[in-house]
Amino acid sequence: MALQSVGKQLFWPDPYAMAPWLVPASNPLFSANANYGLTATNTQQAVIMSIPKSGNITDLMFTLQGVTTAQDITGIIQTLDSSGNPSGTAYKGCTAGTLALASLSANTVLDLTLGTQATSVVAGDLVAIVFGWSSTQGSILFGSSYSSPFSTTYETRYTSSWSSRVAARMAVGFKYDDGSYASQSQLISTTVTYAYNNGTGTANEYGNLFLPLFKCQVIGCWYAGVFASSTSHVVASLYNGTTNMTYGLQVANQAQSSNLYAINTLYFPTPQTLTPGSSYYLAFTSESTNNVTFQSPQVAISGQLATWPGGLNVYLAKRLGGVTWSGGAPTYGGAAWTTVNTQIMPMGLILNQLDDGAGGTGLVNLIDGGLLV
Repeated sequence: MALQSVGKQLFWPDPYAMAPWLVPASNPLFSANANYGLTATNTQQAVIMSIPKSGNITDLMFTLQGVTTAQDITGIIQTLDSSGNPSGTAYKGCTAGTLALASLSANTVLDLTLGTQATSVVAGDLVAIVFGWSSTQGSILFGSSYSSPFSTTYETRYTSSWSSRVAARMAVGFKYDDGSYASQSQLISTTVTYAYNNGTGTANEYGNLFLPLFKCQVIGCWYAGVFASSTSHVVASLYNGTTNMTYGLQVANQAQSSNLYAINTLYFPTPQTLTPGSSYYLAFTSESTNNVTFQSPQVAISGQLATWPGGLNVYLAKRLGGVTWSGGAPTYGGAAWTTVNTQIMPMGLILNQLDDGAGGTGLVNLIDGGLLV
């Protein structure tokens, strides 16, 4: 089984699918949207989308971004009528579930359990996820993403009739009876900002753990972060466990210095081969006390990372004291890694070769979390 060129480059995970990761209401990418909520006027809100995978659906997931008046809501999956609106008929035998919002806060991912699960759903079926008031009407706003790369067909709301809108995409998803998650948009609870440097006392090296599903070759990395203006270096290091494999240096004042969300690339001096069964780490640190800053999205529980590029095979890692500096070059130690499986840093690997004998689900999973450029 030999490594073969992928033609150009494969980004893992896909940075452009990760781009709209911001949660705060001040950011328009993931924000409260007046068109996507329940009120005394808009008594039902629906998302029309295709079932992402076959199985049994037990729960509906959604992002709640604003609560003015909290009242109980219902959720159900319905078939579509001939006009493409919710038909009022339950899909695959499910019944509506109810969720009390009185004790729940905004800016979080919520889980609404169906009264009866949708059994033997079929991937590709077009359905409507319909939310409404249980009895008393209140006022809430759902989370939406203007630029989510995971497309719903459309959203529609009910006043005196169903009317379609396409300006934004609600962040919704499903939970299956095997504990897995699937969605049309990343499910995010919050974001965590990490600003650190060579003198930070708790951790001065942050990045992601990578668990490859088959053999591949790495030639560099991508990242979206801010490096403080300085003539000192920032280093991106690739590890097998705690053993450094290679690194790439960047002079901080020549790097991205003002935008947390612009995507940059950095290439390693020598290609490195990754194999299944090993734990690899990509991490950034600073030569000086000038900060390196990244913003990490966070999900409520680890399984929800399955809705993100990279799935459950890429998540945050950090450690203290792994890198020291001499003459502008890093020296590597053996500090242990700590991982956080509910967060993912906005950085990844650039691949140029894959194992031609891997095939199967491993190849599919990796390409689902990658981008051929």
